[in-house]
Amino acid sequence: MTKLIGVLFSVLFILISNNIYANGNSTHEIPEKLSISFTGKSLKTYLNLVDALQKDLGATITEKFKKKFRINGKYIDKNGSEVIFKGRARITGDWKDHISKNRLTSLSISLKKSNIGGVTKFRLLLPETKLGNYEIFWSALMGEIGYPVPLRRNIIANIGGKEHTFIFEEKPEKEFLESIGIREAPIVE
Repeated sequence: MTKLIGVLFSVLFILISNNIYANGNSTHEIPEKLSISFTGKSLKTYLNLVDALQKDLGATITEKFKKKFRINGKYIDKNGSEVIFKGRARITGDWKDHISKNRLTSLSISLKKSNIGGVTKFRLLLPETKLGNYEIFWSALMGEIGYPVPLRRNIIANIGGKEHTFIFEEKPEKEFLESIGIREAPIVE
């Protein structure tokens, strides 16, 4: 009997939430490729943090390894124009699976005066940290059911002159809500 009530509650919740957010599709357009470079001492700061993190015996990435550093970047928008952006980045993630053996990490990026397809705060996640395409599939499925989900997609990022595949993940913040037509509201991650 308890399982039946749980199933009915789940179906009812999905139907109600589907009606509430039926038109909640993101308007952001994210490019397929972007380039990121580190400015000034930022490359040294980043590499020192990665090296220290790899030597650290702990299993998690603590706050002392999440210092911010400056980045520059560019991408080609849908009109074929080159867009240049500046911002700050930091290493992101809780576990050390966010670090690859070739000194590459998942990054949390915040842009000041520019955006990437309308997004100013996002993460570039190493695909193996989120089981790659399963994360994107799950997000797409939840979006089809009617839940508002942050934009996630595979993206190629040129970092340090080498191209790497990342999962681009929009941070669920105010601009995310506005992109799906919701004004101020609480966000549950």
